[in-house]
Amino acid sequence: MTDSLPYRLIQMPQKTRGQHFTFRVNRDMRISMTNSYLCIITPRGLEKLVVETEHAAQFLFRRVARYPGGAAIACWAVLDGRTAADVMCHVSCRRFQRALDQFNARAIHLGTLLPDLADDDQMLTAS
Repeated sequence: MTDSLPYRLIQMPQKTRGQHFTFRVNRDMRISMTNSYLCIITPRGLEKLVVETEHAAQFLFRRVARYPGGAAIACWAVLDGRTAADVMCHVSCRRFQRALDQFNARAIHLGTLLPDLADDDQMLTAS
């Protein structure tokens, strides 16, 4: 019955059965999926990585505008799930240069993000 599901249910060990009514889920599909991500790169390395959503670009542009002298840039990339998880782990552990190295080596596609002219005017008045 579980063969038709897009993931496998892994039963808990015998000694913990009955203590918890939960199952660990192994999602094999998640590793091979690709998503579009947005990030902030500074001289220290990759400091922020978020999944691309409707409001993520505005959030990142505001963060980039706070860095003095144009020391940060906003980028986009297409990453697989495992790479994104590894890079986010490096960022959360404050290993920004290692995150940037892995991001640069394993990104499927990447490029810089440029704000719209209307967003650029708003950022100049906000700073």
